[in-house]
Amino acid sequence: MNLTTDQKYWRRRIFVLTWLAYAGFYFGRKNLSVTWSSMETDLGLDNSDYASIIFVYSLVYTIGQFVNGYLSDTFGPRKVVTVGLFLAAIGNLFLGMTFSAGVIVFLIAANGYGQSTGWSGLIKNMTPWFRRTERGIVMSWWSTCYVTGAFWLPYLLPMRLLI
Repeated sequence: MNLTTDQKYWRRRIFVLTWLAYAGFYFGRKNLSVTWSSMETDLGLDNSDYASIIFVYSLVYTIGQFVNGYLSDTFGPRKVVTVGLFLAAIGNLFLGMTFSAGVIVFLIAANGYGQSTGWSGLIKNMTPWFRRTERGIVMSWWSTCYVTGAFWLPYLLPMRLLI
């Protein structure tokens, strides 16, 4: 099966956009572990607060995985992922500005739900563009996005503190 120039263009575009979107999800996914020591000191939180926050995030993320698979099938993956990216970004933005444990839990839940839209929606978006016989190699390259996305935060945070 020969691909047209248009098909090659769209395949590259879908690959790059979904790669960037999932890397963006991971950029905002593991931030709590990087900032916890500052939050502990500045907000007077302790390990039980940390456990509660992680539990809420994990619970909402897990439930969201099931819900968002269904929503991606019903409303389309682009809409669901767009809402998820927006929720995750807003949750993370305001998380850096809050001084209340209750608000932190709410924003972590919003981030967790937003994060849960990524996998099912982005994979559903990519599947029609790649043949079954080439998906293994495509996904091996695509899977570098979550390592790269998680890699940015710990290295960019110290730079931000220096500015």
